[in-house]
Amino acid sequence: MDTTNCAVVAIRLEPQLLETKLDTRDFSAVTGWIEQDRDVPIGYRDGEFSTLKFVTKRERLTPSD
Repeated sequence: MDTTNCAVVAIRLEPQLLETKLDTRDFSAVTGWIEQDRDVPIGYRDGEFSTLKFVTKRERLTPSD
């Protein structure tokens, strides 16, 4: 992971960008993933499952054109 190319996004109550900048297209993709899979990052953050389970439970984003 390239830490110079990261963003911090809040997932509650609504997705919002906290650190750095994302263009509209990228933020829309991140927001879409959060909306379809909200229980996964929240469960991970709340300690309901391990990092391995987080990685295997989450949905993959499909690359957009």
